[in-house]
Amino acid sequence: MSQNHDELDVLKEESKDWKMDQQRKEQMRQTLQQYAQKKQKRQKRQRWMVAGIGLAATVIFMLVVLSFAIGDDVAEPTGEAPEKTVTNGLKVHDMESVGSGDRKRQYRIVSSIEGEYESFTNEIKSENGQTYDFTINERNDRFIIELTIPEDELPSSGVLYWHATIDGETESHRIEEFPREDESTEGEPIMVELVSEEEETIVLEGMEEKTTILTYRITPYNITYSLEEFFSNVSFPNEVVTHRNRDATTGISIKIQVSENGALEEVKADWQSEIESLGEADLSTYDTALEGTHYAGQGEGYVIGELGEDVVVIEYEFPMEAGDGFWPRFEQLLETIEKES
Repeated sequence: MSQNHDELDVLKEESKDWKMDQQRKEQMRQTLQQYAQKKQKRQKRQRWMVAGIGLAATVIFMLVVLSFAIGDDVAEPTGEAPEKTVTNGLKVHDMESVGSGDRKRQYRIVSSIEGEYESFTNEIKSENGQTYDFTINERNDRFIIELTIPEDELPSSGVLYWHATIDGETESHRIEEFPREDESTEGEPIMVELVSEEEETIVLEGMEEKTTILTYRITPYNITYSLEEFFSNVSFPNEVVTHRNRDATTGISIKIQVSENGALEEVKADWQSEIESLGEADLSTYDTALEGTHYAGQGEGYVIGELGEDVVVIEYEFPMEAGDGFWPRFEQLLETIEKES
């Protein structure tokens, strides 16, 4: 038994007699206080030890769980620098056809690269493997690619691509898609749709007259043309677009037929019996996109000419007394007919 417990036993025995002097009472009180203080300190140390052991166990448990959760994702140090990657990569701000004409097609591509990179190369190539030259300029952190392709060098079919390679990784972007050889519109039913109406002034029978001009489109050929509202009665039976006056009672008509990818001389041969007795005139006398011949007689005629890769035949007839009003309207058709790209 400890010394403290011996002293307590003695004090307890002496306290029974209640005959202690004042000095002894004071000694007993101090001894009891010292014992109580020591006991409190032991209990406090025990509580801190329990709390510390619990906290340590919790930390160890969390570390074990975390190590399992990370698993194989924790990479072993190799001593090598990480690979350099593009932060956001290639951005295409604009890609468009900026013009066509003079038998060529023009394109512009505007792009930029966000982030660091070591190499940036470009290639413009058709689906069939043909490559095209272009110019590239850098302006205000943007790359501007300009491409001009002569009409006779355009892809005959498939897709024209821009391939951009950044640090060995290639992105491909479609510039334009051209009709494939197996996607001919031949055999598809034609359709005529009204595209627009505009107020204009034309000269009819020697006098200026305000009238409405109607613009039509023939699909699937993408041929557009304009006619005065007099010819607003339109139908297209048997692949023949026919325009007549509103009530179709005057005997005036204009008929349009399209031979897709046709040969001009072969089409003329098909119409030989109709045109052999008529006079001939070159279409260059008109401001028209058609290239061919005008066959004309009294109150009737044919225009046979090439329009892009197609051949167009325009057949017309009118009473002789209606000639003054017919020709301004017919010439407007010749001057406006074109094939959309």
